[in-house]
Amino acid sequence: TGAVLSMETRGPAAACEGAALLTFVQSVVWMHLAADELVLCIDALGKMAGISEEFLGATVLAWGNCVGDLMSNLAVARAGQAPMAIAACFAGPLFNLLVGLSASLVYVNFVIGDVRVQPSNSMLLLLAGSV
Repeated sequence: TGAVLSMETRGPAAACEGAALLTFVQSVVWMHLAADELVLCIDALGKMAGISEEFLGATVLAWGNCVGDLMSNLAVARAGQAPMAIAACFAGPLFNLLVGLSASLVYVNFVIGDVRVQPSNSMLLLLAGSV
């Protein structure tokens, strides 16, 4: 037995579904705008303090990106699924790295061609520290 998705065409339920879709889209837009502004503020503070963008990206912004994972992993562990929470600690960031980086590189490769990276000293230091 499978699940069937259907939308109401008339009545109060139909109006609620449209409002729910509009609310979802609006909340995604607001989160995107808030996240962009927060990143710009952190970037501006880093520039004023003389901190490189690579360092900010590998520390402050990366930590902020992991807060949602931390909360969800804590909830899973508190629900009695500690092995699943431990696996999620490693699988989530690994999935984001592999899929996000590869999708971005494939997109850029199609749009502008070959991608050449000239690593700076701070980037090499961050890569060595992550190993």
